[in-house]
Amino acid sequence: MVTSTSDLEKRLEKLKRSVPTRGMERHPTILKDISELSAELQSPDLTTIAARENIWEIISFPQQIQRGHHYVPKQALLFTSTGIVHALSSIWPDQEPAITIIRADSLIYLKVTLILLIQLPSRASISVHFHLG
Repeated sequence: MVTSTSDLEKRLEKLKRSVPTRGMERHPTILKDISELSAELQSPDLTTIAARENIWEIISFPQQIQRGHHYVPKQALLFTSTGIVHALSSIWPDQEPAITIIRADSLIYLKVTLILLIQLPSRASISVHFHLG
């Protein structure tokens, strides 16, 4: 898809206006099945991966604005028995998300720390360890 800088800027401005600024829709959510992912994160590739992998957990992240101006599209992390799958939605309608697979055998250690912003008094930390056999 060939787009001009002007088209890209217009699209990003439109998307920035749609980013939630209040309420729970600004926070990541834990999903039970890939069918619960938003339409922007659905793809045949992701369906194929989910059919062959044992999915332990799915975390969906809403679109965000970082550092006051940088738009970040919707994302999802799928934790499987063989690694992690990252899905990043496109800024363009009807374009499939970018899928990145990180295989467990290419990791020695991975730690994910999340700071929860929902009136919890302390930080919550999730550690995921892949042991190489």
